[in-house]
Amino acid sequence: MRRFSVAFLALALAAAPAAMAAGNKVGLIDLQKVITKSTAGQEVMQELKGFGTQLQAKMGSKQDKLKKEQQELEKNAKIETQAQQKKAQETFKSHVQAYQQQAQQAQQSFQQKRASLMVPLQAKLDDVVTAYAKQHGYDLILDSQAAVYNAPGLDVTDAILKAFNKAQPHAPAPDTSASPAQLQGPGGH
Repeated sequence: MRRFSVAFLALALAAAPAAMAAGNKVGLIDLQKVITKSTAGQEVMQELKGFGTQLQAKMGSKQDKLKKEQQELEKNAKIETQAQQKKAQETFKSHVQAYQQQAQQAQQSFQQKRASLMVPLQAKLDDVVTAYAKQHGYDLILDSQAAVYNAPGLDVTDAILKAFNKAQPHAPAPDTSASPAQLQGPGGH
């Protein structure tokens, strides 16, 4: 769902031992689990699934039309003149190119929709993690994906999931200014 840069992972892994050695309180969270198991996250995923299904249905019907057109082209190849065949092939080629552009636009539309829903959800999750850390005296909370090993006592995922469900019982309003480039994940990493 999110992508971490190599530099962030290196920094996070370097900071954790230093923080622990200094006696600081460190926690780990499975951010992916919080997003997929939270009520708000499930609402977002459901909305994305519906949007994706609509796009697939739209593109599927266009793909079916192209298949029928190709079958007609092949069927008529036996009875048409070369000039007619060439014209039909050019027309078909232009329809394929238009379909490919529409498919690319559909993919971009899905990514924009995903960003518009996920950016505010992740911002709310950031707020909850920050509040939880301050309330419980944590100096550092890392995504568990950044850890090779961790003691089970460091995991605060379930507590933060509970706090997130309480603070954000429904999906936040979509961010209409969000772009796919903004979808980097909680903490802006």
